[in-house]
Amino acid sequence: MITLEQNKEITQYLISKNLPIDLVLEIKDHMIEQIESMENLSFNEAFEQVKVSWKVEFIYKFSFSRLKMLTNYEISIQQENYSKIFLKTLCYFTPLFIITLLLAYYNAHLYKFTIETVYYFCVITTATLLLINFKIQKTTFNTYSKRISVYQKGASNFLVGGFFILIYNIFIPNNDKDIELIHKLLNFEISFKILFHLLTTYIYIIWWLFGLLYFIAYKKSIKELKNRVNLKL
Repeated sequence: MITLEQNKEITQYLISKNLPIDLVLEIKDHMIEQIESMENLSFNEAFEQVKVSWKVEFIYKFSFSRLKMLTNYEISIQQENYSKIFLKTLCYFTPLFIITLLLAYYNAHLYKFTIETVYYFCVITTATLLLINFKIQKTTFNTYSKRISVYQKGASNFLVGGFFILIYNIFIPNNDKDIELIHKLLNFEISFKILFHLLTTYIYIIWWLFGLLYFIAYKKSIKELKNRVNLKL
């Protein structure tokens, strides 16, 4: 059975690896389980063996997504989370893309109404959640130093995506140009210019949705941490 002092020693070791709090707790659970399985060894001997088993995971590498040195374990977890959330984003976005594409071809008025409704929904949702969860949102800013969760920086895309939708799609609408280009695309008049313009039209929605899913995962992570370690933001 791990004592409080031994628990603290494991925690301090993991904190020294500059891991976010959620990963510290996750890895600590694994380590304690490993140590307790080595009944024939003392705590110090078992802990040293556990450290060796995690040695590769704690090697530092440069993370291009975070532009800093992170452990192999954190990078792999971030990549796994990124892939899962991005695939989920595409699953939610694809029906909207197909519907608006068809509407632009068959009913321009309904297309403009639908796409503008989506834009306003994104902006209003961003503003509402920002007001309700401002203390959480501010922890995603680069100026916030405490490392709380592997979802922390990804959640910043939610606010940034909403801001760009407001600036580039509500203040500077391009719906008429979109309809013209979609007609060309569906008539197989494909060019880099058409694809690039349509990409910029929809990319902000994908960006915002990606950030929203990250923010939801981050908020859930914070809730779990508050229950477990009485986290203070």
